[in-house]
Amino acid sequence: MEIIASGKTVKHRLTIPEGLTSAEISALVEAAAALDGDPGPPPAEGELLAETYLYEYGDRRKDVVDRMQRGMARALAEVWAERRPDLPFTTPRELLILASLVEKEASRQYDFDRLAEPSQFAPVQT
Repeated sequence: MEIIASGKTVKHRLTIPEGLTSAEISALVEAAAALDGDPGPPPAEGELLAETYLYEYGDRRKDVVDRMQRGMARALAEVWAERRPDLPFTTPRELLILASLVEKEASRQYDFDRLAEPSQFAPVQT
């Protein structure tokens, strides 16, 4: 009775692993039994932040997808604001695409460190 009287609710978790496509993430959201409603069409690739989301029974799928989009926008804005000025990116989207490629191709930390080294992307002098 104390739990019911306190108003505490059960928190469910939805973990989105890195490297999934928007369609795969939408399928996970759709399969989350405690969520309600339609998630809408899958957002564009790279618009959803991979992490663990907490939600309550009956929360709307669309609201969870919106949280994922806001989280990615916020994370990308923070990284973009702190980037080194000599990197050859003109938009946050370019940075996101390269980071996604590095993440997908690197199988070990050693590979990740080598692929992500900024000097690898310096413009070629002609």
